[in-house]
Amino acid sequence: MNMEAVEGLLRAAHNPGASDAFLKSKDAFFWVDWREEDDAIVEYCESLLETGELSAEIIDADNEHGFDMYIVYSNKRAKVSLTLSEDDRHITLCALNDILRPDYEVRFVIASKGSDTLAFVPLPSAEWQALERRYGKQVEKHFYRIAGKPNLYTDPLPF
Repeated sequence: MNMEAVEGLLRAAHNPGASDAFLKSKDAFFWVDWREEDDAIVEYCESLLETGELSAEIIDADNEHGFDMYIVYSNKRAKVSLTLSEDDRHITLCALNDILRPDYEVRFVIASKGSDTLAFVPLPSAEWQALERRYGKQVEKHFYRIAGKPNLYTDPLPF
């Protein structure tokens, strides 16, 4: 995990051009297109966290979709309530955060808004706390806590 890119984004907050340069770091942020395969989101997150314990499972199911998706982390396994709609990327991100708690948290990178491909950063919860102690309100101005609402892909965002 490239904490230098995360902190660089915080330090470059007043300079949008510099923010764009930090966002290109492939070892700090992962990008999710609105049409992304949901299991890929989990893979992108694991590629940064390198826990060796985070994965997605797609299992054939006798339902209208023909499959179910689960996220597995450590000794936990949770079904993701996909709707096969434009809401699914957000649903997957929320489910990912739920299963990673309390060890990790994924946050939305606000500088990536305005596109159909958004950036996210997963960090250990202790790292988020350290960033908040060091940078205060700057953290929440640049890294949004993902919640059920608003849907980051379909709803108007509060910033």
